[in-house]
Amino acid sequence: MNYIETFESHLREQRKAEKTIQSYTGDTMGFLTYLETKELSFDGILNRFTINSYKNYLIKENYEPTTINKKLNSLQSFNDFLIHQGIMTE
Repeated sequence: MNYIETFESHLREQRKAEKTIQSYTGDTMGFLTYLETKELSFDGILNRFTINSYKNYLIKENYEPTTINKKLNSLQSFNDFLIHQGIMTE
């Protein structure tokens, strides 16, 4: 499954604004790229450890708190999508 393409389609079905779609998918791609740099494959399951690790990485890279929160909010939307798809349960 191409998670990003399917996530984008899901956001379009929800009639999200184009900027929101770009932001959410871009932030999610950033997270998935981060996992690849850590040699972790994404199997459709978000877990607290990888999200906290990503947050710590963003802090270490001196991202502003508002930017970190935006990226984490995008992951929350991605999590909701995964639940909607039946891939995750919570």
